[in-house]
Amino acid sequence: MHILSFDLDDRAFGIGLAEVVRILPAVSITQLPGAPEVVEGVVDVSGSLVPVYDLRARLGLPGRTLHQDQHMILIQGTHRTALVRVDRVRSVESFCDAQLTPLETITAPGKRARFVARDEDGLVVVVGLADFLESEEEAALGAALNGADGARR
Repeated sequence: MHILSFDLDDRAFGIGLAEVVRILPAVSITQLPGAPEVVEGVVDVSGSLVPVYDLRARLGLPGRTLHQDQHMILIQGTHRTALVRVDRVRSVESFCDAQLTPLETITAPGKRARFVARDEDGLVVVVGLADFLESEEEAALGAALNGADGARR
């Protein structure tokens, strides 16, 4: 399995490379009225409003102010394209099955991790972002985005 690893605070996380579209420098995020709490807002990416998922909130980590040294990872999810803001992108790593330990839902519903991967630097928690939002959150985000798109026209 190929994983793009990144840092949140001083913790290593990763996402399956198949979900990654590209990596962008962090840019200003516009709040989106009516969006679920786990959505930081939206960013204009090539003329399209793209939601920014709040991975810190979903994982129970403290919030952090947007900084120019951070990155945004553009992902293709099950229902939509989205961004996640991370402190630093590390590298693409390959893991064999023996290096991956599957996990069930961790700490609380909605805080999903797929695997813990072991590399030479320690552990990398591999999160699943394709289905980041619960169905109610997905519906609320869809309605908020439709309202924002209508307001732009």
